[in-house]
Amino acid sequence: MSRGLGRTELRILEILGGNERLRPAQITFEVAGRTEPTEALRASVGRALASLRRKGHLVRVMGDWMLSETWQRRVNQQEHEEELRRRRETQEQTEKCSADDRPQRDIGSQGTLDSAGCRRIDYSTEGRRLPKILALLGSPHEGEILNAARQAEQVRRRLKLSWEEIISLPSAEASTAVAKAGYGPNFVP
Repeated sequence: MSRGLGRTELRILEILGGNERLRPAQITFEVAGRTEPTEALRASVGRALASLRRKGHLVRVMGDWMLSETWQRRVNQQEHEEELRRRRETQEQTEKCSADDRPQRDIGSQGTLDSAGCRRIDYSTEGRRLPKILALLGSPHEGEILNAARQAEQVRRRLKLSWEEIISLPSAEASTAVAKAGYGPNFVP
């Protein structure tokens, strides 16, 4: 037996090089030279197809034959399209969340992620953090003041509240109720 490819195998590779995929009957017809193939030629093409498959030159896909390179290119293209689809979905999911609700990967991020991948607000943590940030506004260093103002604004946006809602003075009835209870910042016994 010869070590290289036979004439029928080379012809099959040539035929499949010009087509993406073909049925065995179509390949046999092409090898026969557009004449009616004989039974011996059909058997020869079948053996050649099996041999090329064993050697890794061809793959069989749903009854059709394809070159291995064509199949691999197709698989790579599908994987690439799947990766692009996953990226688009991730990007769309990220765009659903507002800029401040996006999941943060750093150590200091607050809150947990909900099912949409947006960060859930931990109001108790943010409520304790805001007064500490606002206290920095009295710093003698301008950079610290600017940074504190930016952080305070980020907290306000995460809480989805206006400054009026955050800094609301108690009503007159609430003030008298606090005074009657005997406590508060201006309570004098």
